[in-house]
Amino acid sequence: MRIDLFVAPGCPGCPAAREVIESFVRATTGVEVHEWDLSGVPGPAVGRGIFATPTLLIDGIHILPGVPRTTDLERHLGPGGRATPPESPEGTATRESRNRV
Repeated sequence: MRIDLFVAPGCPGCPAAREVIESFVRATTGVEVHEWDLSGVPGPAVGRGIFATPTLLIDGIHILPGVPRTTDLERHLGPGGRATPPESPEGTATRESRNRV
């Protein structure tokens, strides 16, 4: 599993997003994390409509805007709770919405 985290200076939710991701990585094997500063080099955000921070891109396919919950990340785990590589390394990103109470 690859997680690209998009951040920017002064982003109020970015520290919380980092904490959730760090906790997830400690509990999960096979997770690769890359952080991108949208005010500098946007990396894989280009062409995907990612402008807000924090935003996560999971395996180059799934876009998760805002501070993620652990359950948001766990949905993308493979069998046995292990991170798996995407079936297709290239693909069109899809927006996932979350209902929060």
